[in-house]
Amino acid sequence: MPTAIGVVGAVETVGSGAGELRVVRLTDGRKFPTSWESHSRSLLESFVGQEVTIEVSPMGFLSNIAPLVRLRLFDWGPSPFCMKVRAVLDYKGVRYERVPVLGPSSLRELMRRSPVGKVPALDFDGRLVVDSTDIAHEIERLFPEPAIVPNEARLRGLSHALEDWADEALYFIGLYFQWIDPRGRPMVRRAFGSSPLGVVARVFYQHRIAAQVRGQGTGRKSAEQVAADLRRELDALAGMLEGRPFLLGDTP
Repeated sequence: MPTAIGVVGAVETVGSGAGELRVVRLTDGRKFPTSWESHSRSLLESFVGQEVTIEVSPMGFLSNIAPLVRLRLFDWGPSPFCMKVRAVLDYKGVRYERVPVLGPSSLRELMRRSPVGKVPALDFDGRLVVDSTDIAHEIERLFPEPAIVPNEARLRGLSHALEDWADEALYFIGLYFQWIDPRGRPMVRRAFGSSPLGVVARVFYQHRIAAQVRGQGTGRKSAEQVAADLRRELDALAGMLEGRPFLLGDTP
């Protein structure tokens, strides 16, 4: 859907009764009508003076309006938690800048600003949020449509449980196949690159992650056992998806 960015100058009313339209006028003169049922006047007026992003329907109507928040994602491409945050942002159609964490200046900035010192970390107009789950909930708060958290309490609980399962159980199997299995190592080498910083970081994390996977238990299993664990997890997912397009219903 096309978007427009600008500062809201005023909210005007055109027509009356059932034909009444509210029009958001930007300071550069562009105007975007919206029906009175879709957005209340008080909501629209709360954006006056703010820089916003407006989603525009094919007919030229305002379909969604939100404060313009500049996002910078400190990111490492193959990280499953970075993939998770990118998936949420992309699904919601939110614009963001990817900041590769292996750049010397970006790594120094992240270490200086973050008490955790790991990716993903998402900068919301100068406010840094770390941990992929906390980031996802903050994105949901600022950009509620399309929703990623169900309204129904039971489905919200299931969503949380599934996320925790992926973050804590599937994660270590993924680490094994990415870092321990010989087939995954070429991808890791490419992802870190051949710069001195990349090589040092790769060797450091190779030892650190191997110790984590072994300490958790997956790294002490044979390759055949880990492959069997992965098949069980995938069979469980297939069973939960049987007869439905998504895990929690008809929408992601």
